[in-house]
Amino acid sequence: MIFDVTYTIDNNGFRAVPTTAPLAQCGVAFFGDSFTFGWGLADTETMPNQCVAASGGTYRGYNLAQNGYGAHQMLRMLETGRFDRAVSDGPVNLVIYQGIIEHVARMVGSPWDPRGPQYVMTADNQSVAYVGPFHGNAYVGLLEWLEKSEIYSYFTPYALARAQDLPLYVAVLKQAQREVERRYGEGSFVILMWYDKQILDADPTEQFKEAGLNVIPIDRVIPDVNENRAAYVLADEDWHPNALANKKIAEFLAHTVGPQHCYAGDRSKTAVAQ
Repeated sequence: MIFDVTYTIDNNGFRAVPTTAPLAQCGVAFFGDSFTFGWGLADTETMPNQCVAASGGTYRGYNLAQNGYGAHQMLRMLETGRFDRAVSDGPVNLVIYQGIIEHVARMVGSPWDPRGPQYVMTADNQSVAYVGPFHGNAYVGLLEWLEKSEIYSYFTPYALARAQDLPLYVAVLKQAQREVERRYGEGSFVILMWYDKQILDADPTEQFKEAGLNVIPIDRVIPDVNENRAAYVLADEDWHPNALANKKIAEFLAHTVGPQHCYAGDRSKTAVAQ
């Protein structure tokens, strides 16, 4: 047994943020996958909830993450209006996407999300376009049948992040940033990034910088995250962030990033986190 917890889902189909202050003057929305959703953790231990708690009532929080998601689901929610419906109860000042290098592979399709939104680069390589789900119903039905076979599961290769897919990933993040900043102003989109050189043998830092993305590396938030990884994961068998890791991230975001964005009624004072 690694964990035994209850996940509370709100009326919009997302993970509840129990400590959120409904009348708070500012709002912060979180995108991501199981790291942000809070895999294996109680509602109060997730990073979004701890961030709202650390803000001392300044922020309302929205946890829009789902297990297995990537940047492409975030962009699709922004484009289709699902995001706007989920945060319609008050103003939003800040949107935070927590990414992991595995999201590069998810951009081109992953076995656990065959119906996920597929994006391709436009002809001018300046943006991306949605072209439908990765696969249709016939393929998904066949995949679900095959997955019952242990032999198939054993020999099915795990989707690996490739350096050649980085430009598409960066372009999706850039377009998501445009969507957020169109709503809430310049600097309102912040990326928290978990790097892992064993998964992607390339450093995306320069591509992020060239795209004008505001990226905060995880080792800036948790300096010993690589040297002391065991202290920040659920278990040796499960490397999802534990409550301590989320606490450190939450406090950093609430005290270092959050105050730069929460100015009730005056977006001109917003600054980009450096």
